[in-house]
Amino acid sequence: MKESVDVNFAYFGAGPSMKPTICAHDLLSVFAYNERKIIRGDVVVFISPLNGRKIAHRVICAGKQHIRTKGDHNRYVDPWLLTPQDIIGQVAYVQRGKKRIRIYGAVLGELYVTKIKIMCFVRKSASFIFGMCYRYIAQKSLFYRLSKFFLKPRLVVFNRPGGEDLQLVLGHSFVVGRRMPGKNTWHIRRPFRLLVDKAFQ
Repeated sequence: MKESVDVNFAYFGAGPSMKPTICAHDLLSVFAYNERKIIRGDVVVFISPLNGRKIAHRVICAGKQHIRTKGDHNRYVDPWLLTPQDIIGQVAYVQRGKKRIRIYGAVLGELYVTKIKIMCFVRKSASFIFGMCYRYIAQKSLFYRLSKFFLKPRLVVFNRPGGEDLQLVLGHSFVVGRRMPGKNTWHIRRPFRLLVDKAFQ
């Protein structure tokens, strides 16, 4: 990478298409390819055929005449076909606040994307499993049965112009649940739903 193009190119107002690789307000260090070959896995900057804006996406297919790109965070491949002449350069680094981050391309870039997908899958799976367990425990009032001896929320009633405002209070003033005037359902803060009698849920 010899020649730099638009070093500290501002990526202000960028959408989430390249998160977490590139985020809004990152400053991109972009290097011209010159005689170098554009390789699958590189993150490149090009002019969007749709709106003429500069876009930074990853190369997923690099032929002699046509190049396909895709945002790391996007589900689908970009709808356009690019040529090598459309590519402004390769993103080598991003400046995020005081932190300078290397943006890997080629094989390392593809491995990085795979890592992102695995981490995303693990997070979603963990969130789904935790959510199911949370709802099951809350429905069965298991924690309530264990905690009712030492955590006893008080029911406090406030007369409002629109009706009664019911609140469940722990201690002196910590509100863990509330039923607004004119409503039939309670809103219980997490994780206190696990500690509240099922009658309030």
